[in-house]
Amino acid sequence: MLRNFISNAIKYSFTGGTIDINTIQENGRIQIAIADHGTGMDADMVAAFNQSKTEHVGIESTPGTQQEKGTGLGC
Repeated sequence: MLRNFISNAIKYSFTGGTIDINTIQENGRIQIAIADHGTGMDADMVAAFNQSKTEHVGIESTPGTQQEKGTGLGC
């Protein structure tokens, strides 16, 4: 899963962009945060994603910054 999130961060980042990977250890757990500064999601995509989690609605594929295929959702 971690590899997939990092791969998607690369896929949807612009050439020369940065990807931030941070970790926090708290109460015996490690939290990993991955952030890119790429294409992002507009309000319609966020709404469709939130709806799909509860209603299993399909989300259309969007190209990455180098025209890669995917939803841009990190999954």
